[in-house]
Amino acid sequence: MQIIDILIAEDTKSDIKIYNDAIDDFNRSNTEFNFYHIVCETKDEALKQIHNKNFDAAFIDLNLSKTADDEGKELITAIQDNTRYPIYIVSGQIQKIDHEFNNKFISKHDKDDVVTDDLLEEICSIYKTGITKVLGAKGILENCLDNIFWNHFSESKEHWLNHKLHGEELEKTISRYTLTHLLEYLHLNDDGTEIKNVDPAEMYIKPNVKDTLYPGTILKKGSSKYLVLSPACDIAQGNCACVTLIKLTELFYHEDIKNLNESMLQLKQNINELKKTNIDLESEIKSKIDSDLLGQFKENLIDYQKIKNATIKNSIDEFEKSFISEFDGNKLSEVRKNILDMHKQSEKLKKLENQLKNLLRQFITNNKGNRYYFLPKFLDFKAKVADFQDIVTVDISEIGQYNKIMNISLPFIKDIQSKFSSYYARQGSPDFDFSSMTEQYYDSFMEN
Repeated sequence: MQIIDILIAEDTKSDIKIYNDAIDDFNRSNTEFNFYHIVCETKDEALKQIHNKNFDAAFIDLNLSKTADDEGKELITAIQDNTRYPIYIVSGQIQKIDHEFNNKFISKHDKDDVVTDDLLEEICSIYKTGITKVLGAKGILENCLDNIFWNHFSESKEHWLNHKLHGEELEKTISRYTLTHLLEYLHLNDDGTEIKNVDPAEMYIKPNVKDTLYPGTILKKGSSKYLVLSPACDIAQGNCACVTLIKLTELFYHEDIKNLNESMLQLKQNINELKKTNIDLESEIKSKIDSDLLGQFKENLIDYQKIKNATIKNSIDEFEKSFISEFDGNKLSEVRKNILDMHKQSEKLKKLENQLKNLLRQFITNNKGNRYYFLPKFLDFKAKVADFQDIVTVDISEIGQYNKIMNISLPFIKDIQSKFSSYYARQGSPDFDFSSMTEQYYDSFMEN
């Protein structure tokens, strides 16, 4: 049983009872999670809990004492300044903060309309992700930081004590040192093996941390998106008269994928038209012969098409002869032709589907040659392909016309820059007349 800790800042007895009853009902019925909650009826009590205990969520009333409207706001600010967990503002005065606290982890609810059970379910959903454990004070990061302090900083203690930097500069250096060690720990499984797969979200920084332009910044102008690849030193030092951008193409709009898709759509349309035609033909035939017999005929047709079995072919021919002798055989011949056409086109469709899957895999694994780099889907950013041949050079004075969407994180942008460099650094070797040389060397070898 996992325990979820909740802070409730509320001073109205009837509302406290609603919280207590809802939590008790939840705890009785749920076998995976139970809520443990602390009720604070004053601002000071709540502040004390915020500073001394780790919670997973908080319910906040705006005016606890009924005399000061800002008491709830103070608690919200205190949580934001000191810790990290979702806040649910539940108040009869919710209109007072219509334009404040606009954050997806701070939700606002009118007391008269709120359904406490729904909020408890949402807290469970957030808790399941591990976000509050990781970014709070009870998760993997805390364990890693303990290891870094006791095992790594203890080894390098003298280095830091005698460091030439001081103040904020030294703090940032130590922070980066800590981060590199954190990444080492977080790329390992519990058994010490390296984690192979990462989530697409790890590739992006959204919203941007850096206000300035930087390699890996994704820009938008109109409906088009671009990736900044100009060197960081050029941009930072003001030596950048022009910015190098790579045009990003939506994965499914890439020409190779579009062409395959168009061929598949045409085949699907052909198959559907043949099916519709056969429905009418078969309904007329079924009125004259046994439907099971027709079904066997159709099944034999496909089996024959697959294995070219002479016995099955003879069976089909005999069926047609007996049918033609008694009814109009033209309709049956048309059914036969349609079924065989549908089978052939279905086989072609399967091949194209496999080609499409292989092509997608080539893009996704960055094996579609050095020319392309794949950027996975994340939130409203659709999967894209960076084409190193589709370069746009923009004057630095015009870059304000582009909007910054997000950044690609450092490990990935380094990889993109490396692939971009290798693509343009490649050299083709001169071609010889290989056939002539082969004959020449063969003759030379035989002479010796």
